[in-house]
Amino acid sequence: LTTMNKAAKTLFNIDENSSATYELSEYLPKSNFRKIFETKQPLLNKLEKVKDALYLTNHIPISVNDEIAGIVSLFKNTEKVIKDENEVRRNFAKGLVAKFTIDDLIHGSSVMRDIVKKVRKYASSDSTILISGETGTGKEILAQSIHNMGKRVKGPFVSINCAALPDQLLENELFGHEEGAFTGARRGGKIGLFELAHTGTIFLDEIASTPPNVQANLLRVLQEKKVMRIGSDRLVPVDVRVLAASNKDLVEEVRCGRFRKDLFFRLNVLTINMPPLRERVEDLPLIADSLVKRISDRYGIDPIAIPDPCIRKLLRYPWPGNVRQLENFIERLLLLSDSQFEPHVFNELFQEIEVLDIAGQGPHALPSERDYGDENIPTQKKIINDVLIDAKFCKTKAAQMLGVSRTTLWRKMKTLA
Repeated sequence: LTTMNKAAKTLFNIDENSSATYELSEYLPKSNFRKIFETKQPLLNKLEKVKDALYLTNHIPISVNDEIAGIVSLFKNTEKVIKDENEVRRNFAKGLVAKFTIDDLIHGSSVMRDIVKKVRKYASSDSTILISGETGTGKEILAQSIHNMGKRVKGPFVSINCAALPDQLLENELFGHEEGAFTGARRGGKIGLFELAHTGTIFLDEIASTPPNVQANLLRVLQEKKVMRIGSDRLVPVDVRVLAASNKDLVEEVRCGRFRKDLFFRLNVLTINMPPLRERVEDLPLIADSLVKRISDRYGIDPIAIPDPCIRKLLRYPWPGNVRQLENFIERLLLLSDSQFEPHVFNELFQEIEVLDIAGQGPHALPSERDYGDENIPTQKKIINDVLIDAKFCKTKAAQMLGVSRTTLWRKMKTLA
């Protein structure tokens, strides 16, 4: 050992002022670092014990005129390595990286082409965007795509599901806290997600589920562009673009008093309505084909081709769980098939989802123009009129009873008028 920093001397228990020479092999008797002189290759990420403690070591050769003149050895305590890794995992788990792009939104229908066109325009702005749509329609993909197409693409993308956390924990995650703010508060305090998203984008999924106190704080952040941590009296400026999503009708939530009107208008700047799969059913064959390829790659199995008659069968199903439900169906089909399409497996799985159909369409379900043609128009008119009467002409409630979106109900009323 010719040169050591202070940390290395502490590690090997060597007097800092000592000028004596020491052999590294005295401290690492079981190490094979000497092989570097023969192989001229570094030894990286090796676990070695020093004084009964494990260290992650890197032994890197120093070459002079193609000859090994010495070795640089680096030591890192494994506890510190694990702590650093956990921090990285925690940050990635919070969604600091947006992995989806607009190309991941598989489509071919005119309604989705219009949405993609709108998304490209919205992405270039810095305004708040409210994305509405049923569960499983791809709102998260859309949000990440907007971030990746926008001018904040080099900044962080932070995502949080507002329905997944209790009230106090949600507030803590969003805004952070100061040391001693409450029992169990982290030593040194905790940075909130809005601060983490500085210069980037924050995606608030299921925004309708936020409790009243959090809604009030969100309104302040949107108005002032500043965050106050729990237990603090200081405002921290944040430069963040806000994307929000809801699988509930926020207008109805405002009417019912469950969502603040002023917050709604702060969020409702640019809007995108993601249609359910049953309203863009022509996209289903493309989506199914893409899912087969992606899931096959994930599991390292051969993809299978779903015959046209079975695709037509899938087209007739309403898919209450949307693309997410279709993905689950395709995954089970691939895993239960033996590298080729097996009709009995398909039929069994399809019977299962028919039995578990929770679309909520019930007796008021509208017949499909695709299946029955023009002869169903009088039937549709009667169903819509009956449901409107039952719903006391509340179009939001009528749409829910029919199992369609409010936009679809308006379109059908206009078409059938």
